[in-house]
Amino acid sequence: MARFKEQNVDIIIEKDAFNIFLKDLRDELEISKVFVIATSSLDQDKLNHVIDNARFKDAVMYIDSFVDPTEESVNQAIEAFKQSEADTIIGIGGGSVIDLAKAVVYFNLNNRPNLLLVPTTYAGTELTKGFMIVRPDHTKKSVYDIGVQPDVIIVDPTLALTLPKRISEVVALDAMTHCLEGAVSSLKNPIAEGSALYGIQLALKHLPAHEIDYQWREDIAIVGLLGSKAMDCGLGHIHTITYAIANNTDLSHGELNTLFAPYVIAKTLEKDPDVYQHTPIQQVLAVYGQYILEWDLISRYIDQHEDRFIAQAVRDSAYISHPVPFTPQDFQEIFDDIIS
Repeated sequence: MARFKEQNVDIIIEKDAFNIFLKDLRDELEISKVFVIATSSLDQDKLNHVIDNARFKDAVMYIDSFVDPTEESVNQAIEAFKQSEADTIIGIGGGSVIDLAKAVVYFNLNNRPNLLLVPTTYAGTELTKGFMIVRPDHTKKSVYDIGVQPDVIIVDPTLALTLPKRISEVVALDAMTHCLEGAVSSLKNPIAEGSALYGIQLALKHLPAHEIDYQWREDIAIVGLLGSKAMDCGLGHIHTITYAIANNTDLSHGELNTLFAPYVIAKTLEKDPDVYQHTPIQQVLAVYGQYILEWDLISRYIDQHEDRFIAQAVRDSAYISHPVPFTPQDFQEIFDDIIS
């Protein structure tokens, strides 16, 4: 079992940790009533059993087949939380559930509830200080505030054992990409760089995935947390491009990272051959090359909206932390290479 503090967040990594530690956390945080946000894909009987065993004064379950939180779904969750009169939010699920839980906290910072996050995918977003909301025009808005960092993260790989192999690998690739960009960020520090480099090596140990078992998921969860630490020093142009596309489409951010990473890396090396000298870059590129994506669908989006994507990429906050400057023409050449 591992229990430690990172960025003032209590992190617990343990088999069956959600079941084992929830009652202890009830006492430590003086929790009375909980508002549980969970995805319907979880084993509901097991979830109810764990919540019942913790013996909270009361628990309100808010369960749905969540997609990226919209302004409407956030408002509905906020209203349900207020009616619950809970003092603690528990978010259990993937990135969409994590974002929704953080959004509810964000809009209640004046009387901030405790926030416990139990991720079932491991890209590392649970530790970040931000979340994303989908606007009515289907573009995505990123919100950052230290107040949405959780009080506790419980990493229990047993909750992710039924996650499909394809999704598991995409999440792992996303976590590795966070580490790669953090390792070469222009804003990096020695501690973040060291964490990122270890995260890359740990990811490469498991990618491409041959067998996904408990140990695989635990290690990838650690990669996600290491990548989250690296993200605090800024990401780079893999993310400036993929955020721009994902913010305007329904394409998967993780899959977009996998597609664009080799092209951004090649353009970066063209400008400075030494950028990745401390990383196992050839091994990383070999892993990205193992995954085949829906090129036709992605190319169609790019061809129709590339000017908008480029304009958003150069305005992204990660633009300044990429290790070498990119011009709009550089982005254009990357898009042209992908389309061709």
